[in-house]
Order: sequence, then structure tokens, then C-alpha cells
Amino acid sequence: MRKLKLLIIDENQEDVKEINQTLIDYFPQIESYEIIKPIELSNFLSTKTIPDIVLIDVDANSDVIKNFIKNTGLRKNQIIFLANIDAFVPRAIKTSYEIIIKPIILKRFIITINQSIGLIFYNEFKYITSENNDSKTICPTTTRYRKANNLIKINSSNEVVFIKKSDIIYCLAKGKYTVFHLTNSLVWTSNIALGKYEKLLKEINFVRIHHSHLINTNFLSKISKHESYKVELVDGTCLSVSRRRRDNIKQFLTPN
Repeated sequence: MRKLKLLIIDENQEDVKEINQTLIDYFPQIESYEIIKPIELSNFLSTKTIPDIVLIDVDANSDVIKNFIKNTGLRKNQIIFLANIDAFVPRAIKTSYEIIIKPIILKRFIITINQSIGLIFYNEFKYITSENNDSKTICPTTTRYRKANNLIKINSSNEVVFIKKSDIIYCLAKGKYTVFHLTNSLVWTSNIALGKYEKLLKEINFVRIHHSHLINTNFLSKISKHESYKVELVDGTCLSVSRRRRDNIKQFLTPN
């Protein structure tokens, strides 16, 4: 997975300091980030490489920001606005871009940046239209890229994200939806049923222990065999094992 570049456009040094530390702690895939003041934007494009993600304070000069967005050619998912809780946010921004409210809530910040990263890679490796005809074909690098980086695609009603299979602790079925619980405490919901993901994950230590539960056995902490079988995962989650799926888990009861 290639490294990404991020630009922060904000004059508030305390906010910038907090964002910097969060990027260091949670986003190793972001290789570098620069910080500039809005007044410096006009000279930025002539001397710097266009970033992958831009965080912009909503109070920055609107005309300068409009010109910057237009000249970079960035997609809307690559631009995220920062706004104080009592700040005025223009309707055009509210309806078109993600907004992170300050003071920053860590979980919301992580989710928003992850969404942007996922869509960046999706747009780079998505279906492309053949120049020879109107049919759509998969870019050859798409499958290789996902396999090489151990990624799985999650479709929701309004976005597509990619996550590492090894980061999934367990999945829960919620009707026709699947809820993914990850090692970084994030939760993603897909509009695809659990059965489809069971097929995609069964080759890499994932086991269906219940109609509603699919677990990554790498995170299995304890198995209870009292009145009913239950498993405990490393994050403290306890899940029931259905009677007809006990054979799926019994292999882990055999001494090595």
C-alpha cells in the first residue's frame, strides 16, 4: 500500500498539534503531512506536490479555498473541513464535504480519515472502462493489490472502504447487514450479509460459530464448555456457540 500525503490548513496551533499527534499514533499509512496558513495557499501549488488528503479550517478565506480546491482537482472525499462547534458552516460545505468538529473527538476523527483513505484507494483501483468498447473491466492491479495487502472491501449504503482482514476480530450478522469489529476499536457496517463474508474469510482462520457470529480465531482467548459453549475474544467480547456449529470450534480444544 502506497504512503499518503496530507496537508493541514489551519492557523490554530493547538488544533494542529493535536492532529499531528493523532496522525502519528493512528495512521502509519500517512507518510508525511505539511501545515500551512490559508494565506500561503496561493503559492503552495507552484512549489509542492498535490496532497492526497487536505484538512481545511472552515474559517479560512472562502475565495482562496475555492481556488485551491479547483486547481488541485481533488475529489470531495479527499477534502475534510475542520470547524469549531459554534462556527458558521456554509451550506455548500455542509452538503458536500465531511466536517470534523473541534474540539476533536478521537473516534470521529479516526473514522473520517479512514473513510477518506478507503475511498482514495477504491478510486485508484476501481473498475475502469475499456477504451476499445463500452464494457467495464477490472483493472488488472485491483485483485493483486487487494491480495498483496490482505484487504477486504466493505460496502455500505453510501461508501466503500477497505480494511485489513487481519484487523477483524469478529463479525456480527444484523439482519441483512454485517457489522465488523476491528482491533483499533472501530466498527464498520456492510450492507452485504454475513454468509458472503464467511466465504471470503474462511481460508484465513475465520470460523462461523453461530448463525450471527463469525470470529477470527487469532483473537480467541477462552472457550467455555459448561452448560453451553461460549467463546471469549481478546477484547473481552463473549459470544455463544450454537449447538450445530460446535464442531467448528472443537478443534481448538485438542491439545497441541
